[in-house]
Amino acid sequence: CMTLKGMCFVARGAFDSGEEAFKAGLAVAGLSDGERISLLYEMGLLYEKWGRPLEALDCFQSVADSDLFFRDAGEKVEALRQQLGLEEGGCDDSSGPKGSKDRVSYV
Repeated sequence: CMTLKGMCFVARGAFDSGEEAFKAGLAVAGLSDGERISLLYEMGLLYEKWGRPLEALDCFQSVADSDLFFRDAGEKVEALRQQLGLEEGGCDDSSGPKGSKDRVSYV
C-alpha cells in the first residue's frame, strides 16, 4: 500500500510526500525482502526525478546488493556512478555492465 501511495505522490510531483510514504513503508515491521526491495527501487526513482542522484544511487545500490537483476537496478547504479563521476578505474566500457542480463553463468 505504501509503495502505491508513494508512487501516486511522485506522479503528482509531491516528492516530499512520496519520500515520506516510502520511508513509512520501509519502517513497517515484518516487511518481506521483496517488499523492501520494491520500496527502495521506487524511492530511487523518486530521487532521480527529484534531481537527487546521490540518494538515488544509495537506493539502487541497496536494491542491487540484494538482487542485482531486480528490474534495471544494476544498470541504474552504473549510470548514476558515471553521472556522479564515481567510476572505478580500469573498467572497459566495451565489456558491458557488470551483471548484464545477457550473460550466462554456470555453477
